[in-house]
Amino acid sequence: MVSLFRAIPLVLLLVCVCVAQKLPYPQREAVRRQQGNVQKVVRSINGFRNLDGFRAQNPTPQQVKVWLNSLERTESLCKSIVGHLDKNRCDKNHPTIAKMHNTVGAVEARIKVVRKELQSLAGSAAKASSTDSHPTFAKDLAQTQMIIDTHRIRGFRGGDVDEFCDIVRNLPRVTEWANERWTHYQPFFKRGTSDGRTLKVKLKWAVKIVKELGDEVAQFKREAPQSIERQLAEAQKWMARAEEKKQPLMLKGGVRQSQVGAERDLKLLAAMSPANDEQVKTFQARLDSQREDVAKLRVTMKADILASARAPAAAYSGKDKEKIESMIRAAWVKAWPKDEILEIRFHRNDWKRNHKVIWNKADKAWEEVDKSYLTVLVIVKTSDTIATMFPAYMNRDNLSGSLNPGVQTKGGAHVVTEVLLKNL
Repeated sequence: MVSLFRAIPLVLLLVCVCVAQKLPYPQREAVRRQQGNVQKVVRSINGFRNLDGFRAQNPTPQQVKVWLNSLERTESLCKSIVGHLDKNRCDKNHPTIAKMHNTVGAVEARIKVVRKELQSLAGSAAKASSTDSHPTFAKDLAQTQMIIDTHRIRGFRGGDVDEFCDIVRNLPRVTEWANERWTHYQPFFKRGTSDGRTLKVKLKWAVKIVKELGDEVAQFKREAPQSIERQLAEAQKWMARAEEKKQPLMLKGGVRQSQVGAERDLKLLAAMSPANDEQVKTFQARLDSQREDVAKLRVTMKADILASARAPAAAYSGKDKEKIESMIRAAWVKAWPKDEILEIRFHRNDWKRNHKVIWNKADKAWEEVDKSYLTVLVIVKTSDTIATMFPAYMNRDNLSGSLNPGVQTKGGAHVVTEVLLKNL
């Protein structure tokens, strides 16, 4: 193979020398015109000598196609040379013309060998550029998309904390997988296929996302202890304030909010720390102890508040009082038949009125609304020593004069107060 390529330029040197035997003018001109083309095909075929090096570069199908196209052009030029010599009736037995034919013949022979090798290489390149050469390609693409969808987290203050904890615990393995896949697919990415470009973009994004999330985890882990300390201290302040002001709702408000925040941070810190981390265990013990203190305080405050609670004095003296009381009692008994009603107390001195004009979209007209409501307390015996005061409402349509009692006030946002029977 090497000796052939070495021989072709030597033959050309002989071709380029004007031999003693003269050619007729037409043939001499034909030879002159084609000598440059003979040199071209020799240079071209010599360019294919480093096929082993080309193969070692793992060329893409497009790169192999470029070589095959170049080979086809060389072959076409060889045919053109021979055709031009034959057209001008150049004597093949003439030494100069014979050497030109021999040179072109050697090039054509080499073209057949090179074409076979390039076609084989094209098959290998096509196979290497196909996702078939990567059995896990579809799975890896789906996994990459899943990482993108689930790991784009900016801060840990909102969202499902348990889901965050799972993500944080698995982050080292996810990061390792993404980086390994990125390295693994580099040769495939270089092949420039559509599938390769799709995975490259997504995998590059996934690697970036898990890197940024890892940085956020590291920052959160540094700041979490101080945040937990602050929130536990804030909860303690709310406990003291609730006890001082005898406001048990503060235990559900400020205290609970601070403890929920501390618990959230502590869960995340635990997910980011080794098992049985001493700092995490210490914080958890403090949070548990504080919650026990809140439960004890709630019991103490309930007893104190109950002891000081009083039913408000009666204040309403309207002529319709008896009718309203009768309607509310009947409605309450129907809604809550097991309740023992001790009293219906009219602690408000007057109705609250709502008078306005609104636009009725359906009728396309203005509509007058004039309604009032009166709040009362239904006092129900709930134990041998305690009564519970539930709000109830009488709703009046001032335009029609109709009355409608509202007694569905157990639960929800309605304020319910307990009072000792002796303090009624």
